[in-house]
Amino acid sequence: MSKTLKSQTPADSLVEAKLAAIQFHNNVYVQINIAKGNCFTAHNALQYKTKLVADQQAATEVLSEQAAVGVAVIQHERAQTLLDSMKSEIEEYKLEAEACERVYKMLSGKDYLLPKKK
Repeated sequence: MSKTLKSQTPADSLVEAKLAAIQFHNNVYVQINIAKGNCFTAHNALQYKTKLVADQQAATEVLSEQAAVGVAVIQHERAQTLLDSMKSEIEEYKLEAEACERVYKMLSGKDYLLPKKK
């Protein structure tokens, strides 16, 4: 039974590529553990980037207040440009995490469960 996808969306192409890379390994146990590790890593990256965006949002808001009174206008513009870029990156990180979860489910038959927070 083949575990590849037939759809041609970018998300499905990412899943196919990830699945092909993992299936390089012949041991199913190893494949499942690599897929699980990929999920863990993708979710950690998403969480980290989300925190960076929140920090950048706060900094941009401070600069926005200063720019409103004519101070730090250029810094605000730069901060806003960076924030906009970071927000678009979040969507890429979400796509990555979703693709990893789909691959894990295809290999293990189970949904990936996020580790419990300490």
